[in-house]
Amino acid sequence: MEFKNQGNADAGSFWIDLYKDRDTAPTKGQKLEREKGLTGDYFTLISSLAKGATGSTTFTYTYNSSGTKKIWAQIDTDGDVTESNEDNNIYGPYDHEVTIPSITHTPIASATYNEPILITAEVSSEVGISSAKVYFRKGGEGEYTSISMSNTSSYQATIPSTYVTERGLEYYIKVEDIYGNIATSPEENASLSPYTVRVNFSSLSFPFTTQTKKWQMISVPVELDSSDPNSVLVDDLGEQDNTKWKLYRWNTANGSYDEYLNIPDNFTPGKAFWLITRDQKSIDVGQGKSTDTSGDYAIDLAPGWSQIANPFAFSVNWNDVKVRRNGETLSVQQAQANGWIRDTIWYWDGNEYIYYQAPDGVLEPWKGYWVKALLSCTLLVSPLESEKTKILSTSSKSCEKYLQIITRVGNLKDSYNFIGLSNNAKDSYDKEDIEEAPPISPYISLSFPHFNWGKDSGSYTQDIRGIPNTKSYPEKIIWNMQVRTDQIGKTVSLEWKNTDAIPEEYNLYLTDDNENVLCNIRKVNTYSFVTSTGKDNFRIVATTEKLSPLSKDLTLTEVYTYPNPANNVANIHFSLGKDANVTIRIYTISGELVKTLVENKSYPAGSYTEVWQLDNEKGERIARGVYILLIKATGSSKTLIKTAKVAVIK
Repeated sequence: MEFKNQGNADAGSFWIDLYKDRDTAPTKGQKLEREKGLTGDYFTLISSLAKGATGSTTFTYTYNSSGTKKIWAQIDTDGDVTESNEDNNIYGPYDHEVTIPSITHTPIASATYNEPILITAEVSSEVGISSAKVYFRKGGEGEYTSISMSNTSSYQATIPSTYVTERGLEYYIKVEDIYGNIATSPEENASLSPYTVRVNFSSLSFPFTTQTKKWQMISVPVELDSSDPNSVLVDDLGEQDNTKWKLYRWNTANGSYDEYLNIPDNFTPGKAFWLITRDQKSIDVGQGKSTDTSGDYAIDLAPGWSQIANPFAFSVNWNDVKVRRNGETLSVQQAQANGWIRDTIWYWDGNEYIYYQAPDGVLEPWKGYWVKALLSCTLLVSPLESEKTKILSTSSKSCEKYLQIITRVGNLKDSYNFIGLSNNAKDSYDKEDIEEAPPISPYISLSFPHFNWGKDSGSYTQDIRGIPNTKSYPEKIIWNMQVRTDQIGKTVSLEWKNTDAIPEEYNLYLTDDNENVLCNIRKVNTYSFVTSTGKDNFRIVATTEKLSPLSKDLTLTEVYTYPNPANNVANIHFSLGKDANVTIRIYTISGELVKTLVENKSYPAGSYTEVWQLDNEKGERIARGVYILLIKATGSSKTLIKTAKVAVIK
């Protein structure tokens, strides 16, 4: 392109823009905002041009479609040079006939696992072909790998077998002529909407074995030819036997678990199940094909808790998942704000729940997760692989900000429970509050119940309140706390960390349900009790007042048995106000010893239940009648004895 300064003065710098296909002329004297990309298709800056001088520049441009193209050129586009005639700076249109290469290709719809794929195409050009390539990637990958096509009787290229996996395959063809004009197959948005290949496999195994006597939430991220639990599991685990393996799935409508053989769902992508095995096992899911990666995968949710899974055989970001309801589609965080769904996923790590709140969290294949919907909606999982390798869980982040409370019984624990204060929180439900996912037996679960929060009512694992006015602290902030377990009669411990998360102006106490102080949690960091019902209620009280703990004198109260009369067993209940050694004996009415149930056993302060099988010292069933229960508690300074009558019937 040539241009000339026809004026009487030298010209400073100015822009030249070229438009390679435009129906109408550019606007005269427009001030293009170049930093925003508002320019011609091609542009260059001329540093200066002396009066009467002629200059030239070269533009190289390409097309990806055939037809008549209208070319325009514009000099001094931004009006940097003052001219006597501003009307002669636009030139065009110049008609230019373009013919791009032609590609004829029959897409590959399916392939065999770990076998190469031959891609063939008929390619032609009026001016000659410069290059022809196949771009391919495993399903979900962000970057393509390319390979040149050889020209024999047709253009051909072979995709290596290592790319043909349970993830599926995506590819497109790109051809360039000697002038740089480009054609693709598919024609439109080839890199964003490539051809997708479903990969068939004859067998496929879980990438991990089951854990011995530990629950795992599992899923299958492919489409199986036979997806019913019987076909997937029995050949590897044997016929169902509760002593060898169990399979559960949550029934959202009922709010409880369905147990195999009564689970109505199959191992289809997007669904998760609980599995426990007595022995470590490998599981082969049989034959099937990769999940379709040509679009989002839909997972329908009913209101309540659901066990969901990643439908693809590669990791995806939880934050990339969309939520659709009544034709409207939102991000997970927007759906949370609209009251459709919680923006948190809960994951079982083999010992306890950890949770991730969007934008954190990755859905890994073959695993399962909890989500909670408030309204009927649909999750849309995009086939985009996560680039994140390690993400700190939201529960781990809370350890740094809030007071953490951990509960344990035996080998079971529930660590990620938090209370605290935040400028972002309210005393009613808000995004800072996170619910407790449903347990699976055996379990220990600590939560903060809120059954007066309307549609947000439930049990919460994180309960964060608004920060009060620092000039006038309220007298008291109370967190109700409940510990639930199916380990009846076992010793449960509570432990707390990071008490500095609560302002130092507050005294912090653990109390019972009646606000009797059990301990000052700024001075001690543990408390233990024996659960007799599996549901024990406490409170965490933050107050500007100083409260006195319960008397440390030894007390022996609440001595009784149930049921009374007893037929099969008698549950013996008692409470201690202080640590003591306890002996429990049963006598006949005449005073003869029948059974020593407990002999000088150490108990911490708390409430307990011991079970008598209605037998004597030899393990023989006793006769019907009335018996005397005697409980002796010995402390550091005194001994207490209480008695009660037990009626035994047959």
